[in-house]
Amino acid sequence: MHKSHSRNCRQEILCYGMLWLMGMHIGQFMVLKTFRRMNDEGVVPRRFTVAGVLSVFAETGELHNGRIIHGFSMKMGYDSGIAVSNSLIDMYGKCKCIEDALEIFEMMSKKDIFSWNSIISVQEQCGDYDGTLRLFDRMLGAGIQPDLVTVTIVLPACCHLAALMHGREIHGYMIVSRLGKDGKDVDVV
Repeated sequence: MHKSHSRNCRQEILCYGMLWLMGMHIGQFMVLKTFRRMNDEGVVPRRFTVAGVLSVFAETGELHNGRIIHGFSMKMGYDSGIAVSNSLIDMYGKCKCIEDALEIFEMMSKKDIFSWNSIISVQEQCGDYDGTLRLFDRMLGAGIQPDLVTVTIVLPACCHLAALMHGREIHGYMIVSRLGKDGKDVDVV
């Protein structure tokens, strides 16, 4: 690895950490102000920083500023990256903009377990339990294996729909896959 690349990565990690802490303790206004100042001073935030800033706006429910960062990520071409896309899904979902979250998800060329868990969670949190189960079935059809997070999101949707058989199938999957609280002990769940 080139020495300047290593230094840039460390700087970005430091910037991301500072922005995230500022967002959690000082507020999203300071995060956006710092983000803009970085840009004004010629420090181009990378995908990692953009994803972190989006996470702050997701946690604070700040849709307007999240859209500003989304626009920046599009301008920079970062929105095609999986980490930024996952952060956008999370931000739009927590801001109750389900259509925007779905649009980002559908545009993704590659989806990982975090992508699927994020969009399934958005559906569940917004009360679209049928949509939650449809996405879960799509995830399985895409060959993505559910993890404990997926199961934790999907089981309440089964309860809301009184989908007992679906819930039993998921519980059976947990037992066979040895998913549990500590990754091994399914009796605790």
